[in-house]
Amino acid sequence: QAAFLYPLNLFYYLLPVSVSLNLIPLLKLSLLFFFTFIYLKKIRCSDSASLIGTLITTFSAFPIQWLLWPHSNVFILLPLLLYLTELLKEENSRRALYGISLVYFIGITAGHPETLLHIGIVHFIYSVIRLFRMRALLLIEAFFVTVGFALGAFLLLPFIEYVFNSYMFSMRTSMNSIDSLPLFGLVYYFFPFLLGGPHLQYY
Repeated sequence: QAAFLYPLNLFYYLLPVSVSLNLIPLLKLSLLFFFTFIYLKKIRCSDSASLIGTLITTFSAFPIQWLLWPHSNVFILLPLLLYLTELLKEENSRRALYGISLVYFIGITAGHPETLLHIGIVHFIYSVIRLFRMRALLLIEAFFVTVGFALGAFLLLPFIEYVFNSYMFSMRTSMNSIDSLPLFGLVYYFFPFLLGGPHLQYY
């Protein structure tokens, strides 16, 4: 999670830490605002709808809650990926394909592969829906996504090593059960307090 190659973190090398600690979160919110706005305009939302949607996205719970963490480094790239997919659909441009590779590479440098996986799933589903009738283009896009991951593979190797040496991984793989997690546990994703939440008394 160091994200030492993440472009915005370069400000830590150029400016005093006290300045960077305030500047980088401001830049992250500004980029999320910009990327969301250009995406909404690209799908032909009106100016007012684009502005309202952008404000709701930028100041929603996830980017604000995780603003000082690497999660938001990655999350701000989601609307940019959707924008580039729309650009690819309309113009079939190499610029959009190179952009998609670059965004995934930056996503790896951002320091939180788990969030990159989440936005990658959303981007995959979105691309399948938007490019369904242009299957050759969908395959080309998938190739450029792979290129982006390949460019950042040297940063994923320490993460993979960390996962394989983690306590949770060794504990789950040593279980007698075939599943890593009980199937009923999926219910808690949607109803986390189904059986109560005793920890809430402390918050």
